[in-house]
Amino acid sequence: VATDREKEFIKQFDEKEKFNLSILTPLAAEGIVFSTPVQGGVILPYPDNYSFNNGINIQTPKSTPVSAIYDGTVIDKYYGIESGLSIAIQHPNGFISKYTGLSAPFISKGDKVTAGQRIASVDESENKLNIFTFELWHEGLPVNPKEYITF
Repeated sequence: VATDREKEFIKQFDEKEKFNLSILTPLAAEGIVFSTPVQGGVILPYPDNYSFNNGINIQTPKSTPVSAIYDGTVIDKYYGIESGLSIAIQHPNGFISKYTGLSAPFISKGDKVTAGQRIASVDESENKLNIFTFELWHEGLPVNPKEYITF
């Protein structure tokens, strides 16, 4: 049980750090600001009994371009039977972004990309709802992209 002094300290800390960007956006402290992978997409909610897995599902209008969220190197590009085209990009500071459910790739494995560069489109031939999955990893662990990117 916390003492009155501990409770007061926590209250003061919370008030002081309320608008501290290094607390609210972990990447700001590391000097990286990621952009969104698509413009005009809607993040689909998970069912009530489901929690964050390794990414978020984004529904988009037809022919929506998908862009790199930051400068980096394409480290993987592959096709899955059910998921379609996936692209993974290595970014500075141990971050990897992964984009799944794509078509019409504009890049190849080993290519250097810049923030905002178009890398593919959302796959609408196989995926009638125009939904793709976006994942963000940091030092080998999945992180919630909504904690790092303003969608």
